[in-house]
Formats: sequence, structure tokens, C-alpha cells
Amino acid sequence: MNTAWFVSRQLRSNLKQTMNVWISVFLIYLIVLSWLILSGSLKNAYLEMAYGAAENKTLSVVLRVDEDGQYQTDPNYPVVMGSAERSEFSEPRLYSTPSLPDLFQMPDRTFLNPTFVSCTINGETHTGQLHTYTDQNGLEHAERFPFQVSCVHTGQIFDQNQLDAFQYRNPHKKHLIGGTEQLGERDMLISDEMLRHFFPDRDVISLIGDTVSFSVNGTPFLENYRIAGILDDDICTETTRVLIPGSQDTLCAWQISSVQAYMPVRTFTDLPKALNYLKEHKQKVNIFLYETANLFFQIESVRLIVNRIISMFGCLILAAVFVKLIHVFSDDASRKRHHYGLQKAMGMTNGSVLRIALTEISVISVFAAIPASVISYLFVRMINGYLYTALHTEITFSRMQFAADTVCGILCVTVAVFLIHMLCLVSKCRMQPAELLRTGRK
Repeated sequence: MNTAWFVSRQLRSNLKQTMNVWISVFLIYLIVLSWLILSGSLKNAYLEMAYGAAENKTLSVVLRVDEDGQYQTDPNYPVVMGSAERSEFSEPRLYSTPSLPDLFQMPDRTFLNPTFVSCTINGETHTGQLHTYTDQNGLEHAERFPFQVSCVHTGQIFDQNQLDAFQYRNPHKKHLIGGTEQLGERDMLISDEMLRHFFPDRDVISLIGDTVSFSVNGTPFLENYRIAGILDDDICTETTRVLIPGSQDTLCAWQISSVQAYMPVRTFTDLPKALNYLKEHKQKVNIFLYETANLFFQIESVRLIVNRIISMFGCLILAAVFVKLIHVFSDDASRKRHHYGLQKAMGMTNGSVLRIALTEISVISVFAAIPASVISYLFVRMINGYLYTALHTEITFSRMQFAADTVCGILCVTVAVFLIHMLCLVSKCRMQPAELLRTGRK
């Protein structure tokens, strides 16, 4: 109670000096918080674009399959293979996907759920199981978990763009849970979730190396394939969770009419050159990809401005404010020598005086940090609105990130303010009470 009374009295006794301290502390909080939140948001936007959306860098071309199961005769084939010799492209991937509803006269052409599929392994046959979920109205629904197969016509299963996106979304996971990606003639890669729909009580890793067969409505489809590796379901596309080697025989047997060629572009900065390469060869180009490349350049430009200009000038402004803060704290300690002398003369210990002074700066810091947090939030929202209006770009801005950056900034500034205040206090007020009373200002 005595500490609170002394703090209140000293803050009110010289309101002008208190406001000088508050303004200096407020400016430091505002600069640091705005800097952290804005740079963090732009960095997240850049990472989300460069890695989280890395799959958007992959271009695709359709290769038609002739009656003999040859896709190499398509005029677009040299364009696809020629991309591998260009610096902006990585090695292309070729996939084909049989239409299971057409092959097995299934009524639903959008997906084939596992309940129509049976899996035989080690002499045991299991039917696919669909889990149920309850919606917000309390109604139960069966999940739509598709069973689909893709044939891989190149040695590379996943390109670097896919791996970058997976690693960004799942930093603590591996896309290959077990086994190998190297596919032999009768090998198979399958996702862990697909296996769990057939073997819910089995350790899927223990199935690596086993021979498996799939049937659709009792008709054999994939017979005697060895499970070479098990993939994390997040690396798989929405429908394809089973990968097998592709060949001319599979294209003919399953009446596959086209092969999808994927040409991964190394970086977003290479995307315009890659798109121009397709245009030069009379390929249809998705205008969305030009917009994606433009968006990346805009985010990258703004990020560099923040990192270079704001970092440089921000450091100078921050240094100037800290120098001003040291001057203000030093002057504040000098002005309060008389008060500290009176407190010591009344029997207060150095610890009590220090506690009162730290309580004062704590109160000032709280009343400076709260408005600085609000204003920095509004400042970043204003920048976000400007980017959306001028560049049609929005930076990544989440409440969780704002809270983390705010807490980090407040802690850093608070520690710095307390240290500076204590150093100024100790250097100015370590005299005896009589000397403080004599040299202090009333």
C-alpha cells in the first residue's frame, strides 16, 4: 500500500516529466512492435508463396496416347523433354491415370470409394472401410475417401516443388514413411491412410515387402504387386494414393487416352520465362500462373523493402529513441534525487527505493505497451489494405502470429527499458540521504 502511494504521488508530482518518459517508452514499443509484426507477416507471406504454394510452380502439358499405347508420338512430347535442358525447369514427371468408373462401369464418375474395393494380402481379403463423421446438425455421413491409381512413366516420383510444399506444411514429417521410392516392374507405392482403410488394426510399416492384390467389384485389377514403400498421405494428391510403374502395356490394357506431363519450374522468378517457353511452342498457358508469378514478385519486392529500408532506418530511429530514453531516464533520476533523499531519510532502504522506482517504470511501460500494440496492429492492417488496393496482394496476417510478435517485442523492450532505468537510477542516486537532499531538485 505504501509503495502504491509513493508511486502515485511521484507520478503525479511532476506530470510533465512523467509524460516525457511515457512518450519515449511508447515510441520504442511502437517502433519495435510495428517492425516485428510487419516484417514477420511479409516473411510468412513470402515463405507461404515460395514453399507452401511451391506446387503452383509446376506447369503441365497433356500428351495423347495413340492406339499402340505410345505417347512419344504426340507433337508436344519434344516440348516436354526439351524443358529438362533449360535452366528454369527441373526434370519432368509423366503420370497417367486409368478411369476406374469407366473400366468397371461404376455409376459415380468422380471417385471410387474403397467399399467397392477389396485388398488381398498374405491370403487374407479385406474390404475397404469408410469412416463416418457427424456434421454440425448431428447427421452422420460417410467420408468420401477415393481409391485411385496413377502410373508413373518416369524414374522421378516427386519433384522438388512437391517436396518443398510438403516439408513446409509438415516440418517434422517425412514424405516416405518406410521402404523405398525405387519402383521395380511389379512394385507399388501406397499411402498410409489407404492401407489403414483396409487394415485398421495393422501396423502399416509391417506390410512393406508383402505382395498385395486389389479387386474392384470382384474383378481383379492390380494383381501381385509388392509394397515397395509407404507414403505419408499428405504428399499424395487428393485422389491418387496408389502409384505403380507405367508402361505401354498398362496404357493399352486400361485404355488410357492421355499422359499428364508435369514440368516443375525451379523458382517463381523463373516462372515467366517458363511460361514464355510454352507460348513459343504454341502451348496453352494458364493466365493464373502469370498472376501467381506477378504476386510472388510483388511480395518479394515489398519484403526486400521492409528488410533493407525499414531495417536500416528502423535501426537508426531505434538507436535515436534509445539515446533519447537514456537522456530522459538520466534527467528523471536527477530530478528525483530530492524525493529519493527524503525516502532514505525516512528510513527506507536502497531496495525499497529501487522497488518504488521499478514500480513507476512498470506502470509507465504498461500504459505505453497497450496503446502501442493497438496502433501497431492498426498500422499493419493499414499496410495490408494498401497492398490489396494497389497491388491486389494481401500479406499473411494471423492473430497467433500477431500475439507471438507482440509478446516478443514487449518482452525485449521491457527488459531494455528496465536495464536502462536501473543503470541511470544507480548511477545518479547511490549517494547518502543528506547529499541527495542537497543536490536534488525540489
